[in-house]
Amino acid sequence: MSASKSIFISYRRRDGSAIARWLAETIEQNFGKATVFVDTEAIESGDHWPASLEEALKKSSVMIVLIGPEWLRAHDEFGSRRLDNPKDWVRKEIAHALENQLKIIPVLVSKAELPEAKGLPKAIRPLLEFQTFELRIEQWQIDTTQLLALLEHEGFARTTPQILYPKPAKYPQALTDEELMEFLEQHSAWRLIARVGVKGEKRTELMRTYEFASFEDAIHYMSSATRHIGKVDHHPDWENIWRSITVWLTTWDIGHKPSHYDIELAQYLDELYLNYT
Repeated sequence: MSASKSIFISYRRRDGSAIARWLAETIEQNFGKATVFVDTEAIESGDHWPASLEEALKKSSVMIVLIGPEWLRAHDEFGSRRLDNPKDWVRKEIAHALENQLKIIPVLVSKAELPEAKGLPKAIRPLLEFQTFELRIEQWQIDTTQLLALLEHEGFARTTPQILYPKPAKYPQALTDEELMEFLEQHSAWRLIARVGVKGEKRTELMRTYEFASFEDAIHYMSSATRHIGKVDHHPDWENIWRSITVWLTTWDIGHKPSHYDIELAQYLDELYLNYT
């Protein structure tokens, strides 16, 4: 593949700007900065916006189309749907990719669904013929690893080797009642709860809810935390609802009871949260 070829990320600002930036960062870390274009990062003050986009499209061999819940319904100040406007840049980007036979990867985010053919302008309906890829924020590391593998298949070479983190060196042990009480006294935002899992198993868990100033901050927090979570190989059960993230921590190896791994992860999450308060 020519060194000038790159990956173009197409998205709607209304529901994909933060994810577009984080995905671009992930691609840059693996394939180098010159291999990905996202307008919020690549176009600087004073640049001619249309000319910069057109130049980036010419250099691209792959287009990632981020489709969020508002992608199809996004409208202008008069209430008209943006996709129905031939001058809409998302529509123009996809039309360019189709006309020039770029590799297109429709990426569904935030549980979005692929639109039906009748919902798209005729010029970009062939978008529906491409295999979609689901990018789950709560499974960011797993899903981006698969997406990076697809890009490797398209000829993009890694500039850094893929990092394989080790498994925990020791088998976890359940915390004693004294250790749990000591932790809860020192970290009053956390609670000890009992839940029943999807298979009927009884679970004793540490739980906390974090509140953020915006949805973007909440998702960025999860994205930042996944790097550490992947490294320690101890994964939370967590849920994002708008500006809040609720985290449940337990260790399934010892019968779904809290261990030192849960305390260590809780402390890390608390420290990371300080950057958003």
